[in-house]
Amino acid sequence: MKPSGLLRKSVASKVGADARAVGEGRAPAPQLVAMYAVGDDRSQTSEPAGLTLSLLFRTSQRLQTVLDRCFLTLGTTAQEASVLLCCANADGISGRGLAEALDKDKGRITRYVDRLVARRLVTRKVDPRNRSLLIIAPTRRGRRLAPRLKNKFDDIRNQLFADIPPGDVAQLELRLSQLLVAARRLEAKSVAKEDGVAANR
Repeated sequence: MKPSGLLRKSVASKVGADARAVGEGRAPAPQLVAMYAVGDDRSQTSEPAGLTLSLLFRTSQRLQTVLDRCFLTLGTTAQEASVLLCCANADGISGRGLAEALDKDKGRITRYVDRLVARRLVTRKVDPRNRSLLIIAPTRRGRRLAPRLKNKFDDIRNQLFADIPPGDVAQLELRLSQLLVAARRLEAKSVAKEDGVAANR
């Protein structure tokens, strides 16, 4: 079963997951923060693309804060909720599978899983078909919580897009998908450049 099916159900879930990467991943470059994280967009740049990047950056930060606040009453962060839902949807999944489904590195996924294990919402167990592989599966407690997490994502989606026509939401999803591809391409170039510098030392 494809573990990311639930998260692809709504743009909000997808955007929320990507927005978490800004806050819980590597810190944004200082110059990016200085240029795009202040209150008055129009004072920063007269270039349309610059204004768009400013809005995108600030929206992702605000989404991160709002999503986490919405999930406080359920005892998780939004990203931890995504991990638990993936585990529940797949009825058990490897760490690598989670990383691919949520587009996160395995180290970050491990931290999320550790927190969920500590709360007894998921457990790690050896795959009987491959004893070198650990499967992350929801506990009984995690299974009971999963529907409430799904409902919370649905509620957030409905509130975020209540005033936006469906056609515009579809266009937003398309453009965000294109930006995500471009961001991955930029990251790959940066990593390759860093590896080249390290190799020449």
